[in-house]
Amino acid sequence: MAESATFLWEGKDKQGRKTKGEIKSSTPAIAKAELRRQGIVAQKVKKKSAGISFGGGAGVKPADVALFTRQMATMMRAGVPLVQAFDIVADGVDKPKLAALIREVRNDVAGGNSFAASIRRHPDQFDDLFCNLVDAGEQSGALETMLDRIATYKEKTESLKAKVRKAMTYPIAVLVVAVIVSGILLIKVVPQFEQVFDGFGAELPAFTQMVIGFSEFAQSYWYMILFGIIAAGLLFSEARKRSKSFSNALDRLSLKLPIAGDIIEKSSIARYARTLSTTFAAGVPLVEALNSVAGSTGNNVYVEAVYKVRDDVSTGQQLNFSMRNTGVFPNMVIQMVAIGEEAGALDDMLDKSATYYEEQVDNAVDNLTSLMEPMIMSVLGVLVGGLIIAMYLPIFQLGAVVGVSLELLTTYGWTGAALFIWVALSIGSFLNVVIYRLPVMLNREWEAQAREILDMEPPEETSSEPFNLMVPRSRCPNCQHQITAMENIPVLSWLFLGRRCSSCKNPIPWRYPGIELLTAIASVAVISTFGFTWLGLFTCLFTWMMIALTFIDYDTKLLPDQITYPLLWLGLILNTFFIGIVSPQDAIVGAIAGYLSLWLIYWGFKLATGKEGMGYGDFKLFGAFGAWLGWQALPSIILISATVGLLYALMQIVLSKQTAAQPIPFGPFLATAGWVTLIFRDTVLAVFLP
Repeated sequence: MAESATFLWEGKDKQGRKTKGEIKSSTPAIAKAELRRQGIVAQKVKKKSAGISFGGGAGVKPADVALFTRQMATMMRAGVPLVQAFDIVADGVDKPKLAALIREVRNDVAGGNSFAASIRRHPDQFDDLFCNLVDAGEQSGALETMLDRIATYKEKTESLKAKVRKAMTYPIAVLVVAVIVSGILLIKVVPQFEQVFDGFGAELPAFTQMVIGFSEFAQSYWYMILFGIIAAGLLFSEARKRSKSFSNALDRLSLKLPIAGDIIEKSSIARYARTLSTTFAAGVPLVEALNSVAGSTGNNVYVEAVYKVRDDVSTGQQLNFSMRNTGVFPNMVIQMVAIGEEAGALDDMLDKSATYYEEQVDNAVDNLTSLMEPMIMSVLGVLVGGLIIAMYLPIFQLGAVVGVSLELLTTYGWTGAALFIWVALSIGSFLNVVIYRLPVMLNREWEAQAREILDMEPPEETSSEPFNLMVPRSRCPNCQHQITAMENIPVLSWLFLGRRCSSCKNPIPWRYPGIELLTAIASVAVISTFGFTWLGLFTCLFTWMMIALTFIDYDTKLLPDQITYPLLWLGLILNTFFIGIVSPQDAIVGAIAGYLSLWLIYWGFKLATGKEGMGYGDFKLFGAFGAWLGWQALPSIILISATVGLLYALMQIVLSKQTAAQPIPFGPFLATAGWVTLIFRDTVLAVFLP
């Protein structure tokens, strides 16, 4: 049997007026015969090809059809005659192709054809399901009700498709950008470093040599790589269109993908239930409805399953038994269908199933988005960060290139120093985000867990917008003005804006540039002490964590595990691989001693006074100091932090800013003492442990 195709035709209707449209058929001769049955004498019939269209409907999107249907339903409910409703809707749309399509349908209806027959001439815009529902509405005399039902169906299905597309395209788009950025780095940036490394006179690390090799290959064959990527994409697209077995295999594979496969499966079930509910409620016979439903599922696995269900139902089997035999429908949907068949409320049960799975898709898409963001950032970090590390590895490697840091500093002078300070200021800007958002994220997580345990519904005003360290964009806390890139330049933007928001003119707290400057000054102090070495790099990371913990604890009296635990393990790992400060044994003993010592002080104070003197976060932070600096440094850290904390408390009481009963966060003093001990370890230990 010949494959069905779309033909464009021009001809005359029963009144002799010229008309044109589209029709699906196997051959031009069969298309002409079908048109004759509709009362049209076809003068030209031509197979449709890309970019050619006799009619004005080409390029009309499903969302446009949904809008047209909703507007037609509104017009008819208001009592506007059908032909006049077409005119009003056509005049109101701002898309010429959609307006032309509506006028073509209007002319056919005005010429004596039914609404259903008129839209059947445009199969690319109005599928069989749409046409059958309109036909049922005309036959029952409730066209306006049917159009309203179709509009609701189209809007929900398009919304569902958009959510699935968003879930699938977002990570792909970000990864494409990452590949492009990596390509630019390989072709434009890496060669500049290569010229600098040529003067070192020493063998480069293997990782750096590998990246330089990739760079040379990319410079020589970038056009072939680009051509290969484009050709592979086109070949994949054509294979999916032309090979049914390949398309089926891809759809089967898509259902097995972790997380994404669950979204695809649930969306297919939701579309199946929604479409079958709509058609069955419209009075379309079940077998005919199933025939229309198959193509709406969006996945070939479910298309074949629905056709099998249709064949079984046509032999007299119940719908729920037929669905169970396919092995692809969840038990919940099958049970809902069985209840609906038994109670004579199949359309209602299908509608409830569709609503349930649409909500499941919403939740799954939100979960995927929140999960993909850190995964994407990790991939970006591996791709882009890996290239950057490879370029700086010769600078930070220990013992391989003697005097590299001094040579680079001599080579770049103030330029290199300015670049480092700028990077430190930018990190300080990011720390502002961490300090504000991490406690909010934790609070939302705890609140959600509490509501789940108490079986409470989330508040209606809860936003579904993702909220993490990356999104959404930063906003003014007073007017919610979204901060632009030019308004987010560390320190400089604060000065150029006159220390006020560009929108509401409220003052911008000094703390934001203050944290940026503090980060830069502390980072310079670290590099001045340890140099451009691995230890210097990781000590900078230690410093940035201390700044974040200091201000988070000051604001919320909270030391998040998301920072203290990684800090502890990082100290143990660094000292284990002998690029730290103390031996592995001292680091392990220090971590245990740090945690247990404050834990014992905590319980001793609580037993003596009945009050909690500190939080569990303090134990973990002190244990992290032991992991970094060894058990020998712990007495000096606790003495310095306790002394400074006591002086601060006395000063606050004297200035009447708080009473003796009010708690004071201990984390800032602990963090400060730990950082000072790390930078001036030998001097501090000489004073406290002579």
